[in-house]
Amino acid sequence: MFSDFIAECGVKPLALVCGVSPSTIRAWKSLNHIPARRWAAILEAYPKVKWRDLVDMDYASRQKVAA
Repeated sequence: MFSDFIAECGVKPLALVCGVSPSTIRAWKSLNHIPARRWAAILEAYPKVKWRDLVDMDYASRQKVAA
């Protein structure tokens, strides 16, 4: 899920990649959500992450909220 991904990447490095403040990344972590408009920057900065990985994380996050 996104919160695990953010924890793995680190708040500050991900903030630099996405062009937002670290507090925004911390908010995304607590919400377990990364806006899709930021995915392209993530894919470029983290070549091991694939589009499908982000889609799966988004789906898992939405399922957790719905439960």
